[in-house]
Amino acid sequence: MGKRAHSTWFVKPYVKTNKNDAEAICEAISRPNMRFVNIKTVEQQDIQSKHRVREELICHRTAKANKIRGLVSEYGIVAPIGIAYLRKAIPMWLEESDNGLIFYFRALLLTLQEDLILVDERIDLLTAKIKNNVATNPIGKKLMKVIGIGPLVCSALLMALGDGKHFKKGRDFSASLGLVPRQYSTGGRANLLGISKRGDGYLRKY
Repeated sequence: MGKRAHSTWFVKPYVKTNKNDAEAICEAISRPNMRFVNIKTVEQQDIQSKHRVREELICHRTAKANKIRGLVSEYGIVAPIGIAYLRKAIPMWLEESDNGLIFYFRALLLTLQEDLILVDERIDLLTAKIKNNVATNPIGKKLMKVIGIGPLVCSALLMALGDGKHFKKGRDFSASLGLVPRQYSTGGRANLLGISKRGDGYLRKY
């Protein structure tokens, strides 16, 4: 068929049981005003893969940093806030002889530091590949001319937007990201609430 319903939110009204069964999906697709997800190109899938792996590595790095902070806190050492400050603090802890760290823990801390460096290198490598992809993409070059759009944002836009032909106007694209306020209207009075959480959360966080 080549089409998918835009979101499970649009399928829920047609669900008869406690899950999105095939009947509800078919019923939702048959509606004339249903919006559909645009099929990604091979290039968009490639960009998406890089972003997903990079995001996963960042989560691993955060978990590793939190693990280090938790372990050194058992020895009465307060780790500084921020991954950059933590990188500078670890060598200092290893060099200090009177901070209460025993030999075995120092060896463990050195291993954790090496793991942290390895994850950093992998993140930097993927970031460099993403930036190189943007630099060689004609649409990416145009987007980079917009003030406030850097390589990572530009690459994420290329992943989600593609050629942009399936959006009639810019406001439709903003709505697909969830960058529109929720609305509660009654009696001809419109009340705008906070920004909706629907849409592409990964791109919205940039």
